[in-house]
Amino acid sequence: AGGVTAAAGSLLVVASASVPAALAGMALAALGTATLFPTLLSQAVRRIPPSSRGAATSAIAATAYLGFLLGPAAFGLLAGSTDLRGAFVGVAVVALAFAVVSWPVSAWASRRGRVPAPTAAAAGGA
Repeated sequence: AGGVTAAAGSLLVVASASVPAALAGMALAALGTATLFPTLLSQAVRRIPPSSRGAATSAIAATAYLGFLLGPAAFGLLAGSTDLRGAFVGVAVVALAFAVVSWPVSAWASRRGRVPAPTAAAAGGA
């Protein structure tokens, strides 16, 4: 849903004929994008044993930070080779691609199984 919302907002920016409509598109794109990292993080570490979650969270956050650093540069390169609207279409395409890929990846991850729930003894119970 976040990827679809981000793509819809980006396409609204592309189709906008006024500043208020473009700002609404930017807000919609930001709303969709804001949900992606927390969702990715929670889904990625839910099957990781608790003792390894810190390291896994760190690796995921570092990888996501690379995207945070490289994203604006990629947007600028795309805008330079097309125009600003073309760069926003590129953002929409990437967001939709992630949305489409997330469904089969989520289904695959669900079939892999879950980490067993901690037992009372492992949780510190008697």
